[in-house]
Amino acid sequence: MASIALSQPERTHLLFVDSDMEFRPQTVFRMLQLDRPIIGCVYPKRRPLSSSLEDFVVNVGNQTRLHVLNGICQVAGVGMGLTLVHRTVLEQMVGTGELRQWRPDRSAPLHYGFFDPIATKSSYTSEDLSFC
Repeated sequence: MASIALSQPERTHLLFVDSDMEFRPQTVFRMLQLDRPIIGCVYPKRRPLSSSLEDFVVNVGNQTRLHVLNGICQVAGVGMGLTLVHRTVLEQMVGTGELRQWRPDRSAPLHYGFFDPIATKSSYTSEDLSFC
């Protein structure tokens, strides 16, 4: 889907929504208004919640405190359950030359491995987090 959107220059953003996400429509308008290259919503993991940040789909990296300004903060990674990506992010990723590329058939636009899982000897990052 990201590759197809990228092949259509009139598309400015790509909105990712998991089928089980519940949110107010105003959330998407606010994400657009904040005008960030990539912005996602933090949401709970599929398990009973406590009061810990570990119960949410977010990677805060080495931060011990999150600095929230206007309701948003910068994190190391977030799940793609409700995420808005500006096309410039995709263009920059393609520009690195590091993405896997293929053409599913002769008439299709070039496809890129934006969401390829990342595996090393000691870790595995699923497609949901590998993009971020």
